[in-house]
Amino acid sequence: MKRVITLLIAASLLMLSFSGCNKAKLADSSGGGNKFVTLKMFYPTGTGNEADMQLVKDEINKYLKAELNCEVEIESPDYATFYQKLPLKLQSGEKMDYIFANTLIFFNNLPKKAFLPLDELLNHYGKGIKETIPSDLLESMKVKGVTYVLPTYKDIGESEGLYYRKDLVSKHNLDIKNADTLAEFDTILSTLKEKEPNMVPYWMNNQTVQIFKLDVQPEDEFRYEAIHGLKEFYFDTKTEKVLHSSKMPERISLYKYFEKWNKAGYINSDAATTNTVQYAAAQNNKTGIVVQGGKPETEKNLSLDLGTEYVRGYTTTPKLNVSAARASMCAIPFSSQNPERAMMLINKLYTDKKLINLFVNGVEGKNYVKVDENTIKLPEGVTKASDKGYNPGIEWRMGNQFLNYLWENESKDKWEKFKTFNANAKEVKLSNFMFNQEPVKTQIAAINNIYSEFETPLRVGALDVDKAIPQYISKLEANGLNEIIAEMEKQYKEWKAN
Repeated sequence: MKRVITLLIAASLLMLSFSGCNKAKLADSSGGGNKFVTLKMFYPTGTGNEADMQLVKDEINKYLKAELNCEVEIESPDYATFYQKLPLKLQSGEKMDYIFANTLIFFNNLPKKAFLPLDELLNHYGKGIKETIPSDLLESMKVKGVTYVLPTYKDIGESEGLYYRKDLVSKHNLDIKNADTLAEFDTILSTLKEKEPNMVPYWMNNQTVQIFKLDVQPEDEFRYEAIHGLKEFYFDTKTEKVLHSSKMPERISLYKYFEKWNKAGYINSDAATTNTVQYAAAQNNKTGIVVQGGKPETEKNLSLDLGTEYVRGYTTTPKLNVSAARASMCAIPFSSQNPERAMMLINKLYTDKKLINLFVNGVEGKNYVKVDENTIKLPEGVTKASDKGYNPGIEWRMGNQFLNYLWENESKDKWEKFKTFNANAKEVKLSNFMFNQEPVKTQIAAINNIYSEFETPLRVGALDVDKAIPQYISKLEANGLNEIIAEMEKQYKEWKAN
């Protein structure tokens, strides 16, 4: 993977000036040669309710008709709805030609043969993709030598950060730079609860991303590595043993803080049931703290989106992990009626600057105004990106992020900063270890059913941790937890030996 870093650094800057808008030569496809076809896309957006979505679709389709003799039907719900509906769509064989995928989506559905193999399609219709994405990164996506998914071309360092509204930090003199432990973060929440009674100090729902490393000593920051494709399992790099999160002291400490925050009113009372994410709550001034990725200039993006200035607090050290690339991918479902044309479309998302910016930023003159060839700003009278009619939040979820326009509040050298961010990312031990779930799929299905009973309420502080954890562990072990761990450790030893 170190070679991946080098290639990404070299290629990322090259891609800044590459617009690649040459028309694709239509080949025979299941759509019937040059026959006009409709491609169905399914991916999540921030709200699932963009006011100008139809306008943007119309512009996309006008462009695609000229370029590929096709149009797209886009279904783009909010994240919670997307994750609920996708398994049902795949299981039913609903006709789709493009879907967003992440690690869990991919490995949960690959055994069900939900995705088309892409290698032949890439060779014939995805040459721009192969010229854009470094070969090592593409190779790391393969399972048993076959490509089923393509990674978004973006930053490959994985990091998380806490971001705070600047006015609240100044008003209450919050020491956010030193708030790198749960105890110190707890103090900030206490202050906000007292001083800002009309806001929720820390908004949560059952899908909230947490910075678990707030309670891990700096020397142990890279000790625990998540097992790709299976939630709540971690590899202890010191002991080379697999742990379930329910048995990790750091996680139990985190749950106890959640319990405390729930009782103290530091988190929203409907945390266990609401689908409203932190970002949306911040948009509506319900909270002033947001967890986001730790990549460069995230605070500038938040400030633009939310219409008020945000500043960066504690951020984890970036790590180089294949799972970071697998957090944002695309696939062609097995049910696709036009896989060749679908690959042509995907190819353009990696090479065509005009098309990817239509998807990401919307329509010029309506959703943004150009400052120069590569820089844009909000339309006149609009003060935040969430009010510009189209703000789907998919810039890192689709195609080639390095072709995205820069906002005027972003640095001209933003992609240079991404280069440094990637270069400084620490390679993790299990970077390319993939767990084959097949030998213990029955046990995995059983423990997945237990998560909703314990994991969700623990994550929002709704349970007595001292009572719940022993019950949780007992149920997990009764349903095959130890067999799963044994299989993981067996596969790890085999992987390490090779």
